[in-house]
Amino acid sequence: MSLAVYYEFSEPRYGFPLWSLTAQLGNWYETCWQLLQSSWGWDDSSSPLPRYNPALWTIPVEFAQSMLLFIVILGLSHVRINMRLLILTCIMSFCFWSAQLHAVEFLGGMFIAEVTLLQSYNATPSNSPESSPILPTTEFGDKKSELPITTTLDISNPGMTSSKSTCMKVFWILNLICGLYISSWTNEHVNEIPFLSTLDAHTPEPYSGQRVWFCLAAFQIVLACTQLTTLQALFNLPLPQYLGNISYALYLTHNLCLTILEPRFGPLFDDKIGKDSFMGRHGFWAAGLLIYGPIILWTADVFWRGVDVPSTKFARWLESKCLMDRDSESEIPRRRNLYF
Repeated sequence: MSLAVYYEFSEPRYGFPLWSLTAQLGNWYETCWQLLQSSWGWDDSSSPLPRYNPALWTIPVEFAQSMLLFIVILGLSHVRINMRLLILTCIMSFCFWSAQLHAVEFLGGMFIAEVTLLQSYNATPSNSPESSPILPTTEFGDKKSELPITTTLDISNPGMTSSKSTCMKVFWILNLICGLYISSWTNEHVNEIPFLSTLDAHTPEPYSGQRVWFCLAAFQIVLACTQLTTLQALFNLPLPQYLGNISYALYLTHNLCLTILEPRFGPLFDDKIGKDSFMGRHGFWAAGLLIYGPIILWTADVFWRGVDVPSTKFARWLESKCLMDRDSESEIPRRRNLYF
């Protein structure tokens, strides 16, 4: 985006062209460095949004919370399953009442993944190593680890009555609808919207506004997706899988495309369609989707194939060079014995 701004392909919406290419690249480097440093102060509201692409404000948050998640997983990896879920719930509660919603979201994802793994573990005919949860369910050497695990959210028991199964399915569908409705929370005039106005009036301390409700709605949606096989089948189709592959590239490149396309097509849409009427606003939106959508998807696809995939392959190659293989690991005790 820095080059697009300098060569005036993109409008100076988030960054401005400088007097030379060297100065522009230096400004870009400074922006990247500030973005990396923001990982230490990701919750500092006074930190400015990244130049050129403000959407990248989530990267420091994701990095910081990923480190927290890694530490929690490492610390709870040898804890019994019931205690692990209990301790994780306590940590999430502490983060929630400390107004650390990002931590709640990441740790909540761990909780949902854990419960989903346990459900799939119970659904398998045998507790083979291939079907076992990633994290151990008991302490090492405990013979009780061979027993099946029960979870309160397990609805895959073949002995469950059809009526109970139907009620559970209706329950998760209602959760999905409720979560999607809350996710449509408007930036303005929320006091005029049924149900959302009630939620807004009862926002728990120390929160205000929509953020806490977005967090809880996200949990409703993700939990519903883990329990409804129809939704799982939908997301496993080729198109959703492809969109999932290019989602990160789409996140990185969509602002670049919009700052290039909108100054060129926006006046045309305003002249031919307008936004003064209800139909005009929807027509304006549809025209933008029709023109901008394919270009943005194509750009994301090119970025995914040319940058994202090679970067992932390089990271995996580097990981393979850094990690010790099992043969080398088994040799270490033998070498130690030679010294003593």
